[in-house]
Formats: sequence, structure tokens, C-alpha cells
Amino acid sequence: KSGLHCSSKFRSLCPTFVRKTEKQPPATMNAEKLKKLQAQAAEVRIGGKGMPRRKKKIVHTNSAVDDKKLQLSLKKLGVNTIPGIEEVNMIKNDGTVIHFNNPKTQASLATNTFAITGHSETKQITEMLPSIISQLGPEGLSQLKKLASAAVAEDDDDVPELTENFEEASKKEVENITQKVQEIPVS
Repeated sequence: KSGLHCSSKFRSLCPTFVRKTEKQPPATMNAEKLKKLQAQAAEVRIGGKGMPRRKKKIVHTNSAVDDKKLQLSLKKLGVNTIPGIEEVNMIKNDGTVIHFNNPKTQASLATNTFAITGHSETKQITEMLPSIISQLGPEGLSQLKKLASAAVAEDDDDVPELTENFEEASKKEVENITQKVQEIPVS
């Protein structure tokens, strides 16, 4: 403090003087809002006191580790790679097909184990129809017939069949135009 003394006359102008009677109101918050904020803070925190707040726990999984474990297990079973397989189709009961294009195929007949790895796509059986018919068994063909009959039943919004002859209609239109042209007076 500078040693200056503010007189009572100039107390309002003195920056260091604070009246004891002038108390600032305590910062009050709506009790509902306070409870809501505390609940949100408790929800978001995953770790202890020093951990950052995250909305969900992020679990980092490394697919390369899983792939190495799988290959190690297959090696223990004694699988051999089968070259020359261009595609693999796995047909499910619900009419979908898991389609592998140029997969890596491994097999062990002694342990009755087959492994197919690669990029797969899940498609409807109708999307692969021309090429997949030779791969379908008797159950697959009956399922395909059911899908075809269901498709015919749903096929109500087709283009209606022609009932008029459009050539005659176009000829009449040409005749009407030529008649109107002939009616125009030439001056």
C-alpha cells in the first residue's frame, strides 16, 4: 500500500477502498441446472480424476495382430494354400451371398479346415444371377424359384400394354396440321 489514506469524503474515488457494507451477491445458480451439469460431468468421465473427459471409451484394435494370430493357428493345423481360385460364393439361407473375388484360399483335409481370406462383399442372389446358377444346388434353385414368384407378384407397376395404334394417331395429327396450313390465306 502506498501509504496514502483516503478520507471519508473521497472514498468513492479511492481504488483501494472497499466498503464493508457493499457485499457482492454470491454467484447463485439454478439448482436444476447445477444438478444437470453435474450429472453430465459424471457421465462423460471415464477414468479417474486426472484423466481427460471423453464421451466414449475408444478401444484401439490392431487387425494386423489378429491376422498374425489367425495365420499362426492355421500354420499349427498344417494348412496348404490352394492356388488358382478366382472367386468364392457363400450362399446363405436368407438369399444373400458372401462373394470373395480372388481370395487367398487355404485348406487342410486332415483337420477338415478351410480358410478363405480377402475382401468380401455381401450381395443379393438376384444381383449375381447369370453367373451363380451353375453353383446353386437343388435347394438353391427352389429358393430362386420362390424369389422369382415373389418378384412377379410385386411387379404390378409395369408399363401398361399398348391398346392404340400410334402410327394411325400420328397420321391423323399430320393430316390436321396440313389442313390448318391449307386454310391459311395466301396473300
